Amino acid sequence: MFLAMLFSKKIDWKSYMMSGGFESIIKEPDHGEANACVIWLHGLGADGYDFVDIVPSLRINKTYKIRYIFPHAPVRPVTIQGGLPCRAWFDIFQIDRLALEDKSGIIQSTQSLIAMIDQQVKIGIPHKKIVLVGFSQGGALAQYAAMHIGHQLAGVAGLSAYLPLQDHISQDDLSKELPVFLAHGTYDPVVPCELGKSGIPLWKSLNCSVDWYEYPIEHTVCPEELEDLSQWINGILTK
Repeated sequence: MFLAMLFSKKIDWKSYMMSGGFESIIKEPDHGEANACVIWLHGLGADGYDFVDIVPSLRINKTYKIRYIFPHAPVRPVTIQGGLPCRAWFDIFQIDRLALEDKSGIIQSTQSLIAMIDQQVKIGIPHKKIVLVGFSQGGALAQYAAMHIGHQLAGVAGLSAYLPLQDHISQDDLSKELPVFLAHGTYDPVVPCELGKSGIPLWKSLNCSVDWYEYPIEHTVCPEELEDLSQWINGILTK
């Protein structure tokens, strides 16, 4: 896990299949029933375990009893990797990610993610207390799903990510006035910083409040980023 150098504290997790969604790693609140949920999507070739150790490093107000869910993407062939199978939310055909996109794969994973969100709503977590967070390809899926779910979520965060299918988006059924947190490494060689910014005009056209952060890092996350993310989550969960 690329975060191993930053976060070494281990915590106890359980893994099971979410109804209608993905096999996931779940962390329930230490005390009491969950009243909010953070669903965190990993990047290409990783799995749900890639970010589990960040939870103790998030400075979230203890008023919020958060259920953390870290889904595993399905294993599928990935064209940009010569067709070798790995965990991926959708296929990537070439380095220029917006030039040719796996529309069917993105929509399929979006439907599964929305089914997972629906399951959380059924067991008592309202849409406005659900936060989607994703890194890299996971952040791309998180943004697309949040834009198309048709309900007002607490917010969506894309870390070293981008908004996919920008030329295939109709504004008729999009989620509006959504808090959006976008963070990127200035020196990211995998998902260029400018690609991460490219979706901001579309978000703003939906009257979404967009917070953009840059850090002097490559394709990873840093403690300062997690501090900013923590403050943002605290803010949106109070609404």
